[in-house]
Amino acid sequence: MQNRSWAHARAISAVAALALLALPIAADAAKKPYKEATFKATLSGSQVSTFEYHRPNDKDDPCDAGADGYGDQTIKFDSKRTFRVTFRTPPKGQPNLYLTNGRPMVFLTPFMLTLQAQADRNGEMTVHAGDIGPNCGDNGGADPGYVPPAKDCGTRDGIFKAKLYFRDGSPDADMFVPLPGGTPEKNNLKLEGWQYEWTQPGGEDAASSLNETYTNCPYSQVDSYPENAGEIWISPAKIKESKLFDKKRKKLVISGDNTVNLGKGDTTGKTIIAWNLRMTRVK
Repeated sequence: MQNRSWAHARAISAVAALALLALPIAADAAKKPYKEATFKATLSGSQVSTFEYHRPNDKDDPCDAGADGYGDQTIKFDSKRTFRVTFRTPPKGQPNLYLTNGRPMVFLTPFMLTLQAQADRNGEMTVHAGDIGPNCGDNGGADPGYVPPAKDCGTRDGIFKAKLYFRDGSPDADMFVPLPGGTPEKNNLKLEGWQYEWTQPGGEDAASSLNETYTNCPYSQVDSYPENAGEIWISPAKIKESKLFDKKRKKLVISGDNTVNLGKGDTTGKTIIAWNLRMTRVK
């Protein structure tokens, strides 16, 4: 994931440089060849995931044991303070100047927006040791004296960078946490997270994956990387681009969401993310 973080940083820096190059042209023109709108904003949301795991005992294997598991995870995120967001259309005649294929470019101030995050993970996994037959060597039958290790589920604090865009022109766009198929670029503002850091218990060094901060908290979402790593899914918000540049609209609330149904092998689950971008026009 570190390579992806650097790729994001390089892509954002390249687009920002293109924007600066375009400004002198606009300043010399009698009329700006683009539209621009700037807002003060806050961003907050949450992502809730659940899973179930059911593996029946193999009746043909006397040494096999069935298992059942349940779990949930909530990731809340918040900018905690206001920031500035600027929307700018590419100049006429240069629709792909910002690699957006005609869609507005989104600039954030601070340049890389950091969101505060908190994850709360809970999980239960039960192996039915009583299914194991008495003639299975060291694994024969249930051990009445067995004491399972203490679980370390609960909350973890973290941070991650946020990215807003209508079209992501970076070469690895949607590679790890893709959007639902068929989501149009026009009139759909997307939220994406990157460069995650999750604090280890006891305030030890941060980890890039949420999984690394737990040693015994069963979370069996085997088919989905974002949930296990503690990352948010890319999610779109419907907003008419023309509203952004309508100066009569002093305040706007843009709400995004995404629902992902998961299932592979003996595991099923669902993830729902929802967020709000609350904006007050500056110019």
